[in-house]
Amino acid sequence: MKFNVLYQTALNRIERVVVFIATVLLGLLLLNETIGIFSDLFGRPIPWISEVSVLLFTWVVFLGAAILSRYGGHIALDIITYRLSSRNAFYLRVLSVILALIVASVMVYHGVKISIFVGQRQTTLYLGISLLYFYLSVPVSGLLLGLNYMGWLFYEPPGDKESLRLEKIRENPLY
Repeated sequence: MKFNVLYQTALNRIERVVVFIATVLLGLLLLNETIGIFSDLFGRPIPWISEVSVLLFTWVVFLGAAILSRYGGHIALDIITYRLSSRNAFYLRVLSVILALIVASVMVYHGVKISIFVGQRQTTLYLGISLLYFYLSVPVSGLLLGLNYMGWLFYEPPGDKESLRLEKIRENPLY
């Protein structure tokens, strides 16, 4: 098999796992917030609800960012890419992947450093959860972002480029 197919297959499997984890965490966040709302309504607020909510929300956001990066779901200026020739568009894609990999590597490197430094010294107020678990979402997301950005080099969206361009023009006449 070609490396491209193997890499995309691996990314597909990783993506399914990450989507499942993010979905479960989002469901737990919803449940946690619902319990918090009802406990407040009945005059018995639970103090640790906000700690659990922040932990779950942090992981959902960073995992969601990694999921979005798989297919270029973040804000992009693709109008420039559609105006370039195929060769120049490829070079621009390579440049954007290099810049994205720099950002992802900074997230991993500094995220690990902060996670270890803060995780050894600080815990949450009510539950005593190490802040390592909060900050660990940054390097994990950075690693997933890096893997997904590497996949951009090998990913060709389905359909031909001309029909995608025409679809973009119909969406926005400025194209």
